Amino acid sequence: MKVGPGNGAAGSIYYPLLFTNTSSVTCTMYGYPGVALVGQPGGSVLGGPAVRNATFPKQVVTLAPGAVAHASLQVGIAKNYPPAQCKPATGHYLEVYPPGEYAALFVAFTAQTCTGHVGDGSTLGIYVVRPGATGP
Repeated sequence: MKVGPGNGAAGSIYYPLLFTNTSSVTCTMYGYPGVALVGQPGGSVLGGPAVRNATFPKQVVTLAPGAVAHASLQVGIAKNYPPAQCKPATGHYLEVYPPGEYAALFVAFTAQTCTGHVGDGSTLGIYVVRPGATGP
């Protein structure tokens, strides 16, 4: 698993979380990954976990060996919130639970998040797993 290049939008940056089938057999993925920002692998979650974005319906994504699927991660800009409300903290890793899995993967990723109360409870949003390496 790795994080692809980011693309900015009003108040957020979107990053594709790329899942590659490294086995020699076809596999499937379905639904949302669980994602949170942490200071170090196995460390405490900073702010809230990513909130699911239901823009796209869930679908079974079939991955042949070597094929890639992605889930878009929305990272809200913490500096857009008043510091006293946001209580900013910097994370250095994403803790990612692929759909249907119970073991976390950790990938280096530095971003600021809010540990105080903001909007829907997190500066992170996550979309369903979709085919290919790009797209929302």
